[in-house]
Amino acid sequence: MSGKHSIKKYVPITSFISTVITIIVLYLTKIPNPNIILITLIVYFTFLGGYISGAISCLLTITYSLVFFSSSGHLLMYSPNNWKRVLISCIFIPIMILIVGSLKNDLLKKTRDLELINETLSFSSNHDFLTGIHNRRYFDEAITKEWFRAIRDQKPVSIIMVDIDYFKKFNDTYGHNTGDYCLKEVAKALIKETKRAGDVSARFGGEEFAVILPNTNLEGARYIAENIRKSVEDLKIRFESSLVCDYLTVSVGLATMVPAKNSSYFELLNNADAALYIAKENGRNRVEMGSTMFPRL
Repeated sequence: MSGKHSIKKYVPITSFISTVITIIVLYLTKIPNPNIILITLIVYFTFLGGYISGAISCLLTITYSLVFFSSSGHLLMYSPNNWKRVLISCIFIPIMILIVGSLKNDLLKKTRDLELINETLSFSSNHDFLTGIHNRRYFDEAITKEWFRAIRDQKPVSIIMVDIDYFKKFNDTYGHNTGDYCLKEVAKALIKETKRAGDVSARFGGEEFAVILPNTNLEGARYIAENIRKSVEDLKIRFESSLVCDYLTVSVGLATMVPAKNSSYFELLNNADAALYIAKENGRNRVEMGSTMFPRL
């Protein structure tokens, strides 16, 4: 956008120079009705640069018309036919600028509206409506890209799976509005602990979340996973009917792989999901690690 603005600021001076050069050429070539060419130029610069650029060309054109159509030897005196031409030029050209400028403004407004709609649609297609973080669709696209990058660079990639403990019971106890609030707060906790540019936090479905950690080994992933678990616990969201403690908690599973060629990220995802299952089986509100895998030789 900055490039467009920097170009646009030069349009008025370009309009002035171009119109002057055109007038000089028209004068030297003695074209009988120069306004046809000049009007085309006015329309172009009005559409390109708006009212100001069009007005510059307009004033120069009208000034030239006043001189060009003057009777020989009598400046600003006109024959009946030329007087009509001058009058038409003085009235028609400003009206034309207003019309073209108005059309240009309408076009700009519609373009901005379409850009805003496209941005909204793009955001909606990649983000969860409730929590505002990325959705499953974006997660699948992101992990696919990271997986192929990890294969190429032979770097580890980790996935963290997060599940809210006894979320159905929480909803039944406190209602869906409080449940929605809970999901939003957990999403914020994930974003807080995944700050690197390549990290991706997403709502995986229901009360389950997932995190992609590019170029992150098992120790690094466990550190982030534990921070996520603790951040949720530190929210101190009351949950007295929980079988874990009096506050909302999450179970976390993670896995790390340096992927082999022709391997699938589903293997890593399944390992992280299996670790999450173990975390639930072992009492919840804990972090468990899945198997760490490296390329087979």
